[in-house]
Amino acid sequence: VRLKNLWHGKVVALNWGPWQGAGMVTPEVARQFETRGVPMISVPAGSEAVLQEFRHPSQAACALYGGGPWIDEADARATESVAFSVDTPLLTGQQVTRTSDGVVEAHVVLDPSRHRYLADHQIDDKPVLPAAFVMELMVETAQAAAPQSWHVTKVENFRSFSGIIIETAKRTIGLRAEQIAGDNDTAQFRVRLFDPQMPARMLYEGTIHLARIAPELPDAPELGKITEAFPLDSVDEAYYRWLFHGPTLQAITEFHGLDNSGVDAVFNPGSARECVGPHADGDWLIDPVVLDAAPQLGMIWSRAVFDTSP
Repeated sequence: VRLKNLWHGKVVALNWGPWQGAGMVTPEVARQFETRGVPMISVPAGSEAVLQEFRHPSQAACALYGGGPWIDEADARATESVAFSVDTPLLTGQQVTRTSDGVVEAHVVLDPSRHRYLADHQIDDKPVLPAAFVMELMVETAQAAAPQSWHVTKVENFRSFSGIIIETAKRTIGLRAEQIAGDNDTAQFRVRLFDPQMPARMLYEGTIHLARIAPELPDAPELGKITEAFPLDSVDEAYYRWLFHGPTLQAITEFHGLDNSGVDAVFNPGSARECVGPHADGDWLIDPVVLDAAPQLGMIWSRAVFDTSP
């Protein structure tokens, strides 16, 4: 991971099982692996795996190849899974299952033709899943794994390993929520977002905290007053000149001022049905439209002050 962050280019560590008929595996060693139930990788399969690593756009730092007990464990979990429906906006109508040990896994189809927020968030003419919507997906998955009617209280350790670009008409992603701590009143879930074609590769990860009783809302912070006028004539001009977000993600409605210390603006909450489509059920858990408006303001401030995007 350290080298991946230091070097420009693809850096990945491959953790191989033994190869069949190649390398240091002699016939005697192969028999020993066989008696111990350790499967080996064929040369064609291993060679193709190496080529896939070079071709794949993911920036994951490690990859695991070869059979082993983890395969049987994964198969066992799959056979014990029970499907159930979830009535939150981004998981409505998606494939969601729960294993006997309480792990919840969701397979979500990202379809810009149905999900308007994807069509409204394009870079180089390709839909990109906004990080704010990744966070909403994570909390919806964690809440589905928690006892009914529990409340999301905090998201921490939110990390991105690779952005999610929809290169074709649709793309399927997977989410897995597993409880890592908790008691009668609180619970913590590790939620990982991955590519179902290569489940070992994480795309995002985070820890979601939930509680049986909703916490009290904090007091609003005191903010300094911004007296300088906003440099553009309108909100529409700001979206046209400095941002790329389409209508469903245009949460900002007013600008009250901007100076070197910050920007003062008003924005409205987002509508789940407008973003996802009329088939969406339930309300947002954290409102990704409002969440996405914060980096929008950061981009506007950077353009106004430094004439560059962050």
